[in-house]
Amino acid sequence: WGLEQALAAKGRILFSDEFLPQDDTQSQTERDQQFSFAHFADVQHRLQTQREQFDAAIAQRYQALNALLQSNTSYFDELKSGWSTLAKVIDELPRKGIPQDFPSATLSKFKDASENWLTKEKQKDAALVGYAAQAYPAYCDLLDYLRAHTPDYNTLHLTLRQLPELALLNELRAHLFQVEQEDCTRLLGDLAILLVEIAEGNDTAFIYERMGVRYNSLFIDEFQDTSRLHWSLLEPFVKNAISQGGEALLVGDVKQAIYRWRGGDWKLLAEKIPGDYENNLSLETLADNYRSAKQVVEFNNQLFA
Repeated sequence: WGLEQALAAKGRILFSDEFLPQDDTQSQTERDQQFSFAHFADVQHRLQTQREQFDAAIAQRYQALNALLQSNTSYFDELKSGWSTLAKVIDELPRKGIPQDFPSATLSKFKDASENWLTKEKQKDAALVGYAAQAYPAYCDLLDYLRAHTPDYNTLHLTLRQLPELALLNELRAHLFQVEQEDCTRLLGDLAILLVEIAEGNDTAFIYERMGVRYNSLFIDEFQDTSRLHWSLLEPFVKNAISQGGEALLVGDVKQAIYRWRGGDWKLLAEKIPGDYENNLSLETLADNYRSAKQVVEFNNQLFA
């Protein structure tokens, strides 16, 4: 029963816009084959091989640096603190990947010049300066390699972590698709994809003809709950209305988009539409709130000021 509940909870993702394909270059059958359990082991093996190659290259550079640093432990103890940060990053690579803010300010400063490994007082010691200079190229080589390969390494890291879940979801979706075919039904969530496929490549005149109606102006309420997929369906009508001298009234509250109803994307209302329709946009903020107590309104105004 616990497993059944867990599968049902995980399966709800299938009905969200986030799981829907972002293009129509593959059929459901092709996606089922590509991400099926049958191909899972092969995909996982290929990704693990690539990450092992990265790990080997990183380990080789780190070991070379560490060998130089540990060649004189008494000198190593004289260096500034900060090396533990680098050792921690290397140690946590298999679990956390490369930090997005890598390298830290301290590690970056160490790369600027080997003298930065020493305090001003110890920079007067020629032997210490020479010791730091000897290890400096190996240090720069390691940092440059990590920084250059952060996107690729972290992509492999995250993909390997999410791959089992993706294979499970795709297996659930394949069975769901099979049930749809057998019962000659479509999920309500699939209708948006179907409409996108029908409308793609056709202008609004064709769509209006198929609908049997025409709209000169549009009013869309609760716009913060609009997903990218739904906006791709609505935008042609908005553009057509504007081009014909009509209007499109979009009403929404970006702050309410935190709930992500129906996969709503807050960036549509906050960034994309103001940017795309800068020359045709009239923005009006409602000054009065009749739904909340005065204290609630004042608190929200201070919080989001």
